[in-house]
Amino acid sequence: RVAYAWAPGAENLVMPAEAGLPWSPESRYVVQVHYSNPTAAPGQTDDSGFHMCTTPNLRPYDADVLAFGTTTLDVPPRGRLD
Repeated sequence: RVAYAWAPGAENLVMPAEAGLPWSPESRYVVQVHYSNPTAAPGQTDDSGFHMCTTPNLRPYDADVLAFGTTTLDVPPRGRLD
């Protein structure tokens, strides 16, 4: 399931103090980063990153993501969405 998605121009996600994403020792998170430089412009750099904080103190509310549309895009490496 999607926990969070970000794109250029979007704000950072900061959970309110009373909510957090559910987690257990069996939980695994996968980070996907997609780059786009279709003209192969030289000198492109990236300084993106993320911080994920955990706490042993259970929050009163579980956060989740409500997304509209599909999350099932299958674009092979060097593929195109035409």
